[in-house]
Amino acid sequence: MTRDDCLSAGGFGRILLVATGLVACAAASLFTHDLALSHLGVPYPHRGPLPLWARAADLLLRLIGMVWLARAAHARLELLGTGRAMLLLITLLAMSSELTRVIVVNDTLAASPPGHPYLVFAIARFAPTILASSLLLALVVPLERVARGRPAMQLAGIVGLSILGTIALLPATATFSSFFQARLSAFDADNLYIPPYPAWVMGVIYATYLEPTLAAYGLLLLAWPPSQGGIGRHVLAFALMLCLLRGRIGMMLVDSWFVALPSLPARFAATGQFLAETAVLGLLTGLIHHLAFPRRPPPMEESR
Repeated sequence: MTRDDCLSAGGFGRILLVATGLVACAAASLFTHDLALSHLGVPYPHRGPLPLWARAADLLLRLIGMVWLARAAHARLELLGTGRAMLLLITLLAMSSELTRVIVVNDTLAASPPGHPYLVFAIARFAPTILASSLLLALVVPLERVARGRPAMQLAGIVGLSILGTIALLPATATFSSFFQARLSAFDADNLYIPPYPAWVMGVIYATYLEPTLAAYGLLLLAWPPSQGGIGRHVLAFALMLCLLRGRIGMMLVDSWFVALPSLPARFAATGQFLAETAVLGLLTGLIHHLAFPRRPPPMEESR
């Protein structure tokens, strides 16, 4: 999407289509999860601490998504410059992890006392993810640039970063956030609501899902098209990239084995609802963008 696309005839209609489409996309994506959890009886995937190898595998899959994003978006990122590109990527990944949404929804469901420390809660909840993502992005973007066109070097770099992140970066940032976590105990609050929630609470839950939806579209604008081929491959590739970036592939393939449920199918169903939610988000976001801004085929040469 270019500035000329927005200012051309019909540009406002295209923007309106994207805006209304993203609202519908947010509702449809979250409904996928809501349907499984509230209506089909799929349980929530509660689990304990993961072993070291599982944390490394989770991070490796996220890093594959980061390298893929950096490769697909490298031309646009270079136009922005290193500083602005890093700030944009960190912001989009933070929004994709539902930074603001978690705070708002938790405060809606819980009886938060006066003086609830929203900023402290945000730092304690997301410091490990945001700081580790920032540090890893600072390494991933140069790695993609140096190893572009060299799959073996990229794979070695991804494995090395996943090990470094698991044994050094994530523990260090978790220690930092524990300082803030200790100060949240004075603000613990009981939930005011349990499922099924009142209509207005469901409204808050659905409305705040616009945050990861907007993040998904921002990532799409950077990385589109994420693959070779036609529109079908583009949409499927972006959905897969988004699932990797949000950790849903690792959640399904790795975390399922450690979910506190008696049967393996139940464990995979519990984690699979989040994979389905993000897959629907990626698929619909890609389709909406294609409908609003279809790629024009190159002009045919006139026969001589």
